[in-house]
Amino acid sequence: MKKLFILLCLLINSGFTQEYRVIALDWEIAETMLALNIEPIGVGDKRSYAIWAQNPPLSENVLDLGSRTQPNLEQLILLKPDMILAPKIRFGINQHIISQYAHTVLIDFYTGENLWDSALKATQQMGQILHKEHEALSLIQQTQSLFETLKQKLDIYNLPPIAVLQPIDSKQFRIYGKNSLFGVVLEKMGLSNAFQEDLITTNLWGITTIPITTLFDFPKNTQIVLIQPFFLDIDTQIKQNSLYQNLDFFQNTITLTPIWSSGGLLSMQRFAQELYKQLQKKLTNE
Repeated sequence: MKKLFILLCLLINSGFTQEYRVIALDWEIAETMLALNIEPIGVGDKRSYAIWAQNPPLSENVLDLGSRTQPNLEQLILLKPDMILAPKIRFGINQHIISQYAHTVLIDFYTGENLWDSALKATQQMGQILHKEHEALSLIQQTQSLFETLKQKLDIYNLPPIAVLQPIDSKQFRIYGKNSLFGVVLEKMGLSNAFQEDLITTNLWGITTIPITTLFDFPKNTQIVLIQPFFLDIDTQIKQNSLYQNLDFFQNTITLTPIWSSGGLLSMQRFAQELYKQLQKKLTNE
């Protein structure tokens, strides 16, 4: 308690400067910190962040702490952080170990209930902890404004339901339900999610795995949105695999660059902007 009291005093007196040393053990926390104009000194699995989360980019000064679920404790100790921010869902069990080296706060972006509300609360929580309440409010308002703007632009079109997929292999897909990051954004943009989850249960992140045969039950006009990276040559499958050939909507897919499906508000913004850009391109060409 004494250490926490001193820490809070430092925050109040200093206005929270960049010299304050914070570790982000997961990517949704790292991207949110960057959006609040604070760069973490260390991040779990930094190399993969550059693939999945991408933006905002992490500078060379940010240390890669290895696995997000089991960070390198020696490197963590050497960094001498003032605070460690970790996702509650993955690190609750290890909190007593990590907290030996710095004050540790668990951030809950995914409560398993309403993802949008969870993301807003987590963003506000980080704003309070990092003494960046104004920046957190601006991030929330910016995200809401973006969704409202894109929804108004798309409302004039009669768009088909959208299925957001990531191929696992030639016969299986990861699909994103209504309480997934992608599903929340679809709803905010006024778009229909083709995956209704009537008989299939999704995980805490609103995601599940389905066989390709499940897609035969989807509306015939479904717009398929594929999220990279792919773990197979999807173009070859579409051309040569009879299952794909019998699903007409695979002849007119949209492909998006990697977007972190367990991210925060910045990942939501990226998905909304990328999807809108591709939908607009299709509508212009038709």
